Amino acid sequence: MDGKALSDSVKGHCENTCREFLNEELPEMANQYLSKYLAMQIDRELPEAARTLKGERRVIEEFDPHQCVRVLTSEGGEHSMIILGLNLSRDHVIEAVERLKGSQAKERLLVYLFTFDRVADEEDISNAIMEGELLRLIKDTGVMAFFAMLDARAGMGMLARIDGNRRAIEYLPH
Repeated sequence: MDGKALSDSVKGHCENTCREFLNEELPEMANQYLSKYLAMQIDRELPEAARTLKGERRVIEEFDPHQCVRVLTSEGGEHSMIILGLNLSRDHVIEAVERLKGSQAKERLLVYLFTFDRVADEEDISNAIMEGELLRLIKDTGVMAFFAMLDARAGMGMLARIDGNRRAIEYLPH
């Protein structure tokens, strides 16, 4: 699998995870283990020969300090680093962006999911980072964010791809 195909696949799976979240179709385990879920989705699409590298998995999930998926190149370098979060606090989003900015991965992605029906009070809701602020955080950093916000009570959701290099927010159908 060449670099562009791998990149398109990784971004596509990030976007699909957001769509499944908005349509409330994520499996229960994904709500707690987003990185494991996304890693399985990416790994499943890799050709059998590309799934391992020197006896190790090519798609690795981590949980400390953030839920993270790393996709390695066939040479052992880091192709993609993806940090995922559900209802992350403002401070945790800033930490995740800083970690992504410091990564040597060719592709650095943030998947930020937020739902109002799982948030307890107004203070927690005001702690959410919206798309404009997320763009400001990643502007000129090489980081791309997928942002999905769901208010199931109102039957509304929104999906955006935020590109720090292009300084653009693209709203996507879901």
